[in-house]
Amino acid sequence: MPKRSKLQKEIRETWSDVTESLEDTRKDVGETLSNVKEKIEKRKWSPLEILLPLLVIPLLAAVWWLVRHPEERMEIEDEVKDRIRREPKPNDDLTEIEGIGPKTADVLRDAGIKSFSQLAKASDEELREILRDANMRSADPSTWPEQARLAASDDWDGLYAMRNELKAGRKTS
Repeated sequence: MPKRSKLQKEIRETWSDVTESLEDTRKDVGETLSNVKEKIEKRKWSPLEILLPLLVIPLLAAVWWLVRHPEERMEIEDEVKDRIRREPKPNDDLTEIEGIGPKTADVLRDAGIKSFSQLAKASDEELREILRDANMRSADPSTWPEQARLAASDDWDGLYAMRNELKAGRKTS
């Protein structure tokens, strides 16, 4: 029972804080609107004087919420970072992959493979089919997904080390 009453107390305090903040915001908005009305009636106002308070109040409310709720802010930041990591990078230079030149990169982009992460997910057979359809049978895509995984994870040292062991995308040993 003590945990429940403590939780109820925290909820009441938080609710009280939110209610107080909303009341302050309502008063501020009311005062701002009164000021706007007076200035409009006197015709001595600038758009900046009108818009600035209307923009600042919601911004301050958002900052207040973020300061009061650091756990939620951190969760939001983590979620955004995860989404950014999962998003394919639209302008990856596929020619960084050993064995992919400008023409091959164009063929891959036309087939919908525009990023390192998309190339990393492609199967060897899928890549060979794309190359066959473009009459590019001499290219060997067997190492491309592995190279692309390194590039997608920003492991450029690993990618360059692997590229040094390859010739035209093929393992030399």
